[in-house]
Amino acid sequence: MRPASTQALTFRYVVVLLLIALLSLIGYLTLSHVISRGRQLMRFVRISDEQQMCAQRVAYFSLRLSQAGSPSEHDVCRTRLKEETGQLLEDEDAQVRKGGPLDQAAPIAPELLPLYFGEPSHLDKEVRDYVALARKVAAAPDGELVFDDPDVATIQEKNYNELLEGLNKAVQMLRTDWENERHPVVYAQLAIFLTTLATLAGAGFFVFRPMVNLIVAENQQLMASERRLMAVFDTV
Repeated sequence: MRPASTQALTFRYVVVLLLIALLSLIGYLTLSHVISRGRQLMRFVRISDEQQMCAQRVAYFSLRLSQAGSPSEHDVCRTRLKEETGQLLEDEDAQVRKGGPLDQAAPIAPELLPLYFGEPSHLDKEVRDYVALARKVAAAPDGELVFDDPDVATIQEKNYNELLEGLNKAVQMLRTDWENERHPVVYAQLAIFLTTLATLAGAGFFVFRPMVNLIVAENQQLMASERRLMAVFDTV
């Protein structure tokens, strides 16, 4: 079979380079999308985890406040309650603001918005009611709180039921839906990788192998020309 021409090999080489560059660009964009979305969703998870810890500290300090035996202990518990409720409310505002983590996560997990704003869960309202109740307890004068205070008992109940259960449910929803969406992207990345390998194998067969054959053929022609030239010199 006649070796391919230099122009044909150059054309094949350029086509292979362009194809590999295109596949690399698609792979890069796909990976960038996954990383970017993952960072956005991790912000939602991080805030939810922080809210859970704040809610538990609110429950703890409200219980301690109802059992405090000295003015200094009352002051410490009140201060911590104000700090933790402020942080909990700040996290909730950051979570549900327009364009915030909840809005970014909603396309992945459509069940999140009904969980936060729909009945009967209405998680956003539960968080705000919890903060309001804890601040009411923190504002109670010394001596008015008792061990079995109904507001303190309600804080304990809401902490482990509405809040922790709701926040855990939201995070689990997001993780499940994100895994379901991520699988096709992973398969797409695998397909891109296999296609790139196939392209490299095709380049070896259709470009580099003919290129080597062309170099060998031209070298043989050069050697034959050299032998003819030496024969002419010998004859002269």
